[in-house]
Parts: sequence; structure tokens; C-alpha cells
Amino acid sequence: MKNTFKYILAAAALMTGLTTFAQNLPDGVYILDESGVAYRKSATLKPGTTDKYIIDLEAFVTGEVTIKDEAVPADIVLVLDVSGSMDDLMYNETKRWTSSDLNSGTTYYYFYEDYYTEEYCEVRYYNNRFQYYRNYGWHNLSNGTSWSGTLYWGEKKIDALKTAVGSFIETIQENDLYDVKRNEDGEIISKTRRKDADGNDTSLGNQIAIVKFAGDRYTDDSTTWNSNNAPITVSGDGNNHYQDGYYTYNNTEVVKGFTLTATDANVSALKTAVNAFDASGATASDFGMNLAYRLIASLPTSGENDRSKSSKTVVFFTDGSPTYSRGFDPDVATHTISRAYDAKNDYKVNVFTIGVFSNLGSDESRVNNYMNYTSSNYPDAKSMSQPGNPIAEAKRVYYQNASNADLTSIFTMVAQQSGGSGNTDVTAESAVTVDVISSSFSLPEGVEPDDITVKVAPCTGQTTKTAAQVGEGYAGTYLTFGEAKVPTEYGLPPITPEVDPSTNTVSTKGFDFSDNYCAAIDDHGTITGGRGYKQIISFEITVNPDAVGGPNVVTNDDKSGIYLKGKTEPLVTFNRPTVEIPIQIWIKKKGLLGEDSAVFNIQYTNYVEGVDPRTIANDQWKSFDKVMVNSNSPKDKDGLPMEKLVGLNPHFFYRIKEDAWAWSYNYQDNGIQYTFGEDQVNPFIFENLPKETPKEAEATVRNTFNEKTTTKSPETGGE
Repeated sequence: MKNTFKYILAAAALMTGLTTFAQNLPDGVYILDESGVAYRKSATLKPGTTDKYIIDLEAFVTGEVTIKDEAVPADIVLVLDVSGSMDDLMYNETKRWTSSDLNSGTTYYYFYEDYYTEEYCEVRYYNNRFQYYRNYGWHNLSNGTSWSGTLYWGEKKIDALKTAVGSFIETIQENDLYDVKRNEDGEIISKTRRKDADGNDTSLGNQIAIVKFAGDRYTDDSTTWNSNNAPITVSGDGNNHYQDGYYTYNNTEVVKGFTLTATDANVSALKTAVNAFDASGATASDFGMNLAYRLIASLPTSGENDRSKSSKTVVFFTDGSPTYSRGFDPDVATHTISRAYDAKNDYKVNVFTIGVFSNLGSDESRVNNYMNYTSSNYPDAKSMSQPGNPIAEAKRVYYQNASNADLTSIFTMVAQQSGGSGNTDVTAESAVTVDVISSSFSLPEGVEPDDITVKVAPCTGQTTKTAAQVGEGYAGTYLTFGEAKVPTEYGLPPITPEVDPSTNTVSTKGFDFSDNYCAAIDDHGTITGGRGYKQIISFEITVNPDAVGGPNVVTNDDKSGIYLKGKTEPLVTFNRPTVEIPIQIWIKKKGLLGEDSAVFNIQYTNYVEGVDPRTIANDQWKSFDKVMVNSNSPKDKDGLPMEKLVGLNPHFFYRIKEDAWAWSYNYQDNGIQYTFGEDQVNPFIFENLPKETPKEAEATVRNTFNEKTTTKSPETGGE
């Protein structure tokens, strides 16, 4: 089974076609990062200006994002079905059976039931008949070479559960004691013993609690499913039963409270408790989920045993319809879903559901919905009739149907994702949005935080955009949004902007991406609206006077993105919109003596996106102009001569090279310099090395800006 948990997150349909990291995005198109964060950034020329741009930065998450970034302890509650049907065999199939099926090496069973008895009876094919064994004799199922019906095989569900949970507990202990790295198939790549600061063996502090559920009665005899007084301490041996008429049923109860998994003794105690299970009773899943919620809520959030930073998981296993008696009970299902919703939203619990079902008949669809809604596949599900919106289909791994799969492998897969990884939500406290403006631009002089506009817009649904609308490579499904307003107008806390002109940085904090995650609301295949908000930041930037320019000048640094508290690298890095700026070339000459001059050859060639001009052959360059720098040239702030070419066509590459000659200095070849590269700024500097004794016979150059170069030499005696 593929390990799809590099990131555990909730996501919604956003965009299916975008695969490139674009700079300038079409309207309504967003980039979706693998972490679940979506964003777009744009730069628009401010009306009435030629050197000012408005930056709009939008970001939201497509679910309740949890980034696994550091090891923290895990608190896990196993909620396990021990109803009477857990005595059934694991696998079954209804079909037309033939003799070849029964000769496959698998032992099959027929389920016999009458008013007094229910039992599994071994099946054979003998003397052209299907037969089952009961009461010390063989009885005919058919008088022909085939038979249509349901046959069962495999071990009992209760036994398979014991094996699977034992493996789960061992894996949690492994994650507790070792830093385990796995590939996408769950195979171990490396395994390193955890050490403390002094180099001694240590553990994370993972712990497991176990709840069993069956009958609609707690050990205090309460029969109210959502009782806030339901015992979460272990009563007796944790495997209690009650009598109802002639029948004995399992209590729904806490079998083991939170138990640390670091020691073999504790692991053995957890496994022993599970191995003592027997199967009897109904399927009061709401009683079991209530105990799981109460256990999670009881965890200390301060002091020596503080568990506020732990990852929290509920693993819910069942083999049948939710009910206090027989058949699917929608009220019991809704109770279970609503209590799972409380756990997911109150304590950020990841809820996994695992099912092993047989003979559901017309209830199959309802049972699958119930299991999905209870799980974290549906983070907002409150009842059978209020499922909310699911996370993205590719991420819906929280419900596993093990009816025709190996139960142990599924429990092991879940265990590999539980304990050993930290959870950091993209919250108001942890997330900071940062935009670092590129070297070609600056914030306006005297800018203040109040000059930064911060708004939010509500998600209103989704729409499909075609290639004709947004261009090749961008077609797909995108979320849509309503009117942008200041956060308080939508009842949200204010978002705080900050500016730092010294580092060319704009940032905001206070927006809770996780709580405001965006998704379209799907009501039985019809999009009826949306939930959540996106953050929109707008501010002005100005082209720097020394910007070289070009056809695609990036407006932000590659460090722009969303940062989590305490991290130096961004969770996501924003796209970098580009703008077109006319090229200017400032040429500064260092080391000129007296009346000396220097001449520079300006060449050009066609601009090609993605091509480094330094790789273009010399014969592809054409001479454009020659520029002379001498003592008559304008001076910079340091008194050095500098000439400027401005307003050049940005759709060409340009390069500058000093003509090789000398008079009162040694000519220093500074190489060819190019108007290329996002870090390239004016001026382009060329430098001389003065000679101790000038040589009168060497050539010199005298010309004027933008005039034909005139060269004299002793050999020619003229122009």
C-alpha cells in the first residue's frame, strides 16, 4: 500500500491541470503546493504612472494543513468493535460456485442459521454435490456441479483484529524508540535509535489508549451515549460484560488508559488486553467514540506531563452497521459522526476509520458514507445529512475498507503515520506571509504599515476554466471567491501588516490559514457554495532609478513565501510575476588619468526567454553604439565619470566591452558585461591600473558621445 502521508492534510478540488511554476498567472488561476497551500501573485502597472506597480498577493489553504516537520509524541486511541458479528469469518463472496473453486486449497464455510443456532459449517464438493458438515454429518447444498450463494473463509474477525492491533502496537513502539524513515511503499530506508542531548537512549513518549464498544451501556450502567460522566478510568480488568435477559453483552468501556509504549512490559500489557476480547453485543459506535473524545479531552495541557504539542489520532474499527440492536441506525451513525467532528475540530485529531463488512445489502452505501464522514476524509461532517465537503480525492486515505484486504497491513500503514512526526498547523500564531521585493524595485519612500492593504475574500464555490480561457497548461477546476473586505467585516480577527524598507520586505501575521481553509461545498454532485477565506495583500512598489530593466523583470525575491514559526525556509515559495521595463545602461570608469578617455562597444542580439546570453555565439551579436567615458562625463556621487544610455528596447540582450587600448594606464580587461540576471544593477563598472611611466607612443582615443569613433596612430598618421 502506498504511503501517501508525506503530508497529512485536508484538501479540496482546486486545480487539476497546472503543472508548471508560472511567473505571471491568468486571472483566477492559482498554484497549489503539495503542502495544500494555494497562492497567486500579480504585478499591475499603477494607472497614470510608468514606474509604479501594484502587487497583489493572494494565499489560502485547501484544507486543514498539518506539516510533519519534527518528532513529537503521539497520543493514540484505538476504538475497537467487539460486537457479536466479530465472531464471523473475515472474508465472503456471493456468486455461482463451481467444483474448481473448492479445489483451490482454501477451506470454505457455509453459514447455517435457524431459530436456535448460528454456525459456520465446512463445505466440500463430493459426488457431484456441494455439501456442508453439521451435527456429525454431511448435508447437501445442491445436487449439481455448481451452487449459487455465499461462502466464507479465513480466520474469525476478532482473531484477525487481535493480530492486526498487536502489529499496530509494535509499530508505534518502533516509532517511539527509533527515528524511522520509510519510502512510499512503507519500507524502512533507515532506522536510528533516538538519543537525548547526552547521547543516552530515549523515546518520544508515544502512548496508546484502548476502547472497546459493543453494547449501549458504560461500566457505570449509564445508557446515555454522550454522557459527560462516562468512565474513562479502567474498571476491573477492563473487559466487563452485562446481562440483558438471557444474553450477555460487552460493555462499551476504556480497556486501557493512555499507556506509554517505550517498554516491552507496557506493550505486552496492551496486547494482552486486546487478546482477552470476546465477541458479543451490538455495535454502539457512538458510545465508543464518546469515550475516545473524553480520553483526548483529558490529556494535560500544562505541567510536567503537558501533551498540548502531541499529535493526536483516533483509529476506529468496526465490522458492521452502527446500531443498538440490528440494522443500520441513522441516529447512532449521526451520534458517532458528530462526536468525531468534535474531536477533529476541538483537538485537531486525525480520525482513521477501518471497516470489515459483509452482507450489508441495501445498507452498503449508507455504511460507506458513515465511515467516510466519521473519518478525517470529511473534516466538517456533523451528521449523515451534513457531510460538509471532502478533502481532495487523492488525499482521502482516512477510511480503509479491509473487507477484501489484509487487516494487519492496513493497521500497520496507519501506525506508520502515527507517532514520530510533529504537527504544525498553519495558524494565526504560526504562519507569517513574507514578500521580499527584488533589487529592481523599492517600497515608496516613507511607507508605513497602514499603507499595506490586507483583506479577505470568502470562497463561493468552484468553476472550470478551459485552455481557451486561460491558456495552455492552465485548464482545470479552480475555487471562486466573493468580495474582498477587511477581515473584521467578515467577523475575522484583524491581520497585522509590517514593512521594513531596509530589507525591502512586506509581511503579515494573524491570518489562520488552517481554520479558514477553502473548499467548494458539494451537495450530492452539485456545487452549492464554498467555505473559508483567502488572504489578499496589496501594496505599491516603484522601479529603482538604477534598475537595468528587461522584458521579464521579477518583482520579488525567491525567499518570498509563507513561513512557519521558528523556520528559516518557507513552507511555500510564491510565484514571481514579471514586468517589462525599458533597459538602461550606466557605464562607470575607474582609474582614468587626466584627459584620458575610454570607449565602450555596445552590442545587441534578440532576447530569447530562458537563454543565457553568455552562451550566444559572437557572430550573433551586432554593434549598436559606442560610448566614451572621460573627464567631461557626468560624475557619480563619488566623483567618478559615468555615462548613461536610457530607454533602450527591452526585447534585446545587450553587452558592453571596453575597446582595448592604453595611454596613461595599463588596460585592465574586465571582460564582457551583460544586461542579464535578476541581481544585475547599474552601474557596469570598468577599472584601469595606472602606469608609473606613461608611454607617449601608445594610441589614445578622442571622440564624443554617440559620434563615430576617431582613432589616430603613429603608423597611419591620420584618421
